[in-house]
Amino acid sequence: MENFLQVGRRYSGQITVERYCDRFGIDMEFDIVFSAHLKDAQDSKILLTEINPYQIQKILEKRKRFQLFANRDNQGYVINASVEKVDGDAVYAVVEKSNIYRDKRRFHRFHFCCRDLGLFEIIKNGSSVCTTACIFELSRSGAGIISPCIDSVSQGDIITVKGKDDRLQIKLKVLHIKNEGRYQILGGEIKEANINLINYIIKKYIKVSEEIILAG
Repeated sequence: MENFLQVGRRYSGQITVERYCDRFGIDMEFDIVFSAHLKDAQDSKILLTEINPYQIQKILEKRKRFQLFANRDNQGYVINASVEKVDGDAVYAVVEKSNIYRDKRRFHRFHFCCRDLGLFEIIKNGSSVCTTACIFELSRSGAGIISPCIDSVSQGDIITVKGKDDRLQIKLKVLHIKNEGRYQILGGEIKEANINLINYIIKKYIKVSEEIILAG
């Protein structure tokens, strides 16, 4: 892993787990972030220790595949790896050399189930057009909405998405719509938010991560 990973350094990583979101009967991917000390690296094999949070080891043993994030020449890279075995606090893994690529994301997207953020109301032109929508994807610049109220919103609309169980309220410009049978997926750019989105996302992300980690 010459030029990408250096023994003795600490790296951030993530595991992607699948969650079943029962309200709309869909599977959602959720990324759990962790950090680890690179104790050894020989060719494509690496040894990670001092993993934080330590409960991640149990998930790594089950899920097998994970990603590490590294920098080279002031560029961010994503390094994919697979777990060979977990021995105590040590994780032995193999890096997929053919699956290392530049991280081109400007903003990280976080995915949630309806039960995580609660229900949302969609308001268009001052009138409520849906009261049972959910936010399933959120970043500092955009949002993805699941709406069971088919054809209530059009591409290009500016809508207000207001939490019924939460104080979050955003103004969203709808950029694309995808029909999924009994619901629609709305994606768009966040124009305004009534609270600090970064703080909100972090708080919700930590809560969901803790639930998954504790469940193992």
